[in-house]
Amino acid sequence: MDVIQYFNIFNKLWQEIDMFNDCVLSSAQDGERYKKMVDKERIFDFLAGLNKELDEVRGRVLGTKLLSSIDEIFAEVRREECRKCVMLEEQKPLPTLDNLVLAVRGSNSASKGDSHSNRRGN
Repeated sequence: MDVIQYFNIFNKLWQEIDMFNDCVLSSAQDGERYKKMVDKERIFDFLAGLNKELDEVRGRVLGTKLLSSIDEIFAEVRREECRKCVMLEEQKPLPTLDNLVLAVRGSNSASKGDSHSNRRGN
């Protein structure tokens, strides 16, 4: 499962939890404090469930004094996931010279026929 799917599952669950939350707040300041507390919990939940391949970005995020919004953290984790995917693509073995020569020979021998009659040598 990639980070986008994982984050979308969490968002859906958080929305369902929010629907059933009947917390009554007495002031705007209480609302701000409550939102910060909930956001912080969601950040920790999101980071705790990441794959081991993303430990580095998890450590970086947790190492910052002020935790950003969950959306900013998701974007940072997503960037790291994309960066790792690109790096892993570059590490795939390249085709050997023998395989390339055989592929070229195969494509040249098929094109030596007569273009009008599709017969060879006539």
